[in-house]
Amino acid sequence: MIAVIYTHPPDYLAAVTAARQWQSIGVRPILALDAGDPLFFPPGIETVRTTFRRNGNLNGTSFIREHLRLLRDLSGTDDEWAIKADSDALCFGLHWLQSRKEIAVGSWSPAHRGFYGFCYAVRCSVLGAMIAAADNLPDDDAAPEDVTIGELADSCGGSFRYEILSPGSPFAAFNWESEDPAAAWRGNFEVLAFQRSQGRGHREVSAKMLEFRQTQ
Repeated sequence: MIAVIYTHPPDYLAAVTAARQWQSIGVRPILALDAGDPLFFPPGIETVRTTFRRNGNLNGTSFIREHLRLLRDLSGTDDEWAIKADSDALCFGLHWLQSRKEIAVGSWSPAHRGFYGFCYAVRCSVLGAMIAAADNLPDDDAAPEDVTIGELADSCGGSFRYEILSPGSPFAAFNWESEDPAAAWRGNFEVLAFQRSQGRGHREVSAKMLEFRQTQ
């Protein structure tokens, strides 16, 4: 199983922490770096250089098509799932994928139409069909990656979305005002996003993620 992490220089440290965490649960992380960004070769972590436009924060149907092709091309022949994850997300387990019959699994909220992009999984066996469906989409540089991937998955066989903030959901965004220890967060959630909210910058995000890794 692979986890592709799109990253850029301000998020390199967070991306390495995220990748190490994926490795610790048996997933093969691959950092996707833009060809124009500085070289980056963290020891023991695979990297690929992409040349397709990211349109800011991973937007546009052209990006979505090439993103799906990248997931297909990087997946191993025995891989059942391909995961896309952000560099500010930590995954502590894979129970959220177990026993799922759908072709894609992610998270959402009633205010968000598709997957939240910080972590979702797509069955490798349907990537070809999703690519074909994406090739038929009209060009749109503003199309959000997560919403469109969710719509493509629904059109190609159906997806499952955990509702963030609902009881028992394994997905959450870290609350920077929380005083709960890392162990409590890991005990309640399997996938955590450490968003740069409430004035937090890249350095604080990286430090908090590293703290969660160090206290396992």
